[in-house]
Parts: sequence; C-alpha cells; structure tokens
Amino acid sequence: SFSFEISDYLLYSNTSLNLIAVKVVNDFPSSRWYSGSGIYRDVKLTIADPVHVSLYGPQVTTPDVENGGGTAKAIVSVHNHTAITKKITVETTVLDSEHNPVSDTVSSPLLTIQAETEYMVTLEPEVDSPELWTLDNPTLYKLKTVIKDEDGELIDEYHTTFGYRYISWDADKGFSLNGEFIKIKGVSMHHDQGALGAVQEYEAIYRQVSALKEMGCNAIRT
Repeated sequence: SFSFEISDYLLYSNTSLNLIAVKVVNDFPSSRWYSGSGIYRDVKLTIADPVHVSLYGPQVTTPDVENGGGTAKAIVSVHNHTAITKKITVETTVLDSEHNPVSDTVSSPLLTIQAETEYMVTLEPEVDSPELWTLDNPTLYKLKTVIKDEDGELIDEYHTTFGYRYISWDADKGFSLNGEFIKIKGVSMHHDQGALGAVQEYEAIYRQVSALKEMGCNAIRT
C-alpha cells in the first residue's frame, strides 16, 4: 500500500469543488510477464480530523500469549496535523468478532502534542483467556483506538484487526503454532485471477483460497 497527503492541495470553500483524479502511468518495460494495466486494487479517500491516528493504525502485539496471558500491547502513533499544540487522550479497547468489548478500556493521561508532529503512546488492554488463532479456527479480535480532545469530545476512531497466537522454530522438529508442530504446505500465488483479469475481486480470491485450503494448503506466498 502507499498513500499521498493531499490536504494542502484542496480548496476549502462552500462554492468550490475538488476533483481528485488517479492516473495510471503504465511504463515499459515493467515486469517479465503482463501484469495488467490500470487500477486493480482498492483506492480509498481517507478523511480524518487534523489530530488523528497515524496512517495504517497502531502496532499490536501479544507478548504474553504463550504463557496464557491476554495482553494486547498497542503502540499508537498520533499525528497532529495542525499549526498549534494540542492536548488529547488516547483510549484502547479489545473487541471480539461481534464487536463486543472483551477488555477494560485503557486510557492514557492527558497528552500534549506539538504542532505538526507525531506522538507515540503505548497502551496494554487485557483479555481474559483469549481464544487462540489456529488454522482451523482463525479467531480474530479488533483493537478499538479512540482519540478525544481535552474536553472529552471524540475526534478519531480506528479499528485494528489482530489475533492471539505464538510460533516457534526448532532445528530438529521444525515449525510450531501455539505449541503444536505443523508441516508447512505452501503455494505461490500471483495476483491475477485467470480469465477474470488483474482486478482483485474479493469473492474470487475467497473461492481460490478456500479451494487451496481444501487441498491441504496452509501457507501462501504472494
């Protein structure tokens, strides 16, 4: 993924319109096979408050899952894209697949972020007895990150998908997932969908991966 910050190029007026165009420049030579020309991935316009969770969201790790712990260690980067100092608080909560909270909400103290800077804060909500991500039961959680101004008003919210699992490598026994040794049976996938072309269709990829899983595949190189 890649992105561009376009705020400085926009017109802020009740009487003006902004036209945002994406142009594909298909230079040759490009690759050893024809990979398709045009836009074949999603293009999104992200609109946020000038004080917001930085692009791509928090980094989430589960440092004590091997010992049965449910800590979701979240390193949150907050961007203050204004010309003045801002005071904010950051809150994190873990949600299950039904979007129900399964941890307490952990909040930072009131933070001071200088103009046009990024500030990093670490928060660690905990889940009691989290369900592990496995090959046959790929349970996922979401980290809900909220930024509030000094008056307690919500100014940004970001959801990060993650799972609880741990892996290890042994020179004699190989790879293990959650303490269980597993043979890696992988394939290499190119991005195209055959006769459907180069565009990425969710349903087509789901069908492809489901067929591979039924064949016994448990790893993919893209």
